[in-house]
Amino acid sequence: MKRAERMQAFEMRLEGKGWSAIGRALGYSGNAVKQDLIGCVLSKPRQIACAYPAIRAVIEQRYGGCIKTFAEACGISYNAMYYTLSGRCFVPQDRQARICEVIGLAPAEAFEREED
Repeated sequence: MKRAERMQAFEMRLEGKGWSAIGRALGYSGNAVKQDLIGCVLSKPRQIACAYPAIRAVIEQRYGGCIKTFAEACGISYNAMYYTLSGRCFVPQDRQARICEVIGLAPAEAFEREED
C-alpha cells in the first residue's frame, strides 16, 4: 500500500470500519489491509549499533539512521565504519579525525562511551 492509502486506511479503521470495507474502498483485500497496518504498528525503529552515543545521535539526526550514508560522508568503507562504531576495536587517529571533522565534535566528546 502507498503511504496515502495507509493513512486513509488508518482513519477508516479509527472510524470503526471493518477490514473488508476498508479493503473494498482502497482496492485491496481486507486481509491485505489488515496485514499491512498491523505490520506498521508492530514495527519499531531499528537501534543503530554504535557504542558512542554522540556519534549515534548525529547519525540518527543528520543521516536518517543510515550508517552507510554516514560512512560515505566520512570517506570510510561501510565495513570499516560498522566495525569502528561497534566499539570492539581500536580506532586509528586518522579515522577518528575524519569522523570528527564530518560531525563537528572533538574526539574526546565523539568517542566517549556510555557507562554501564
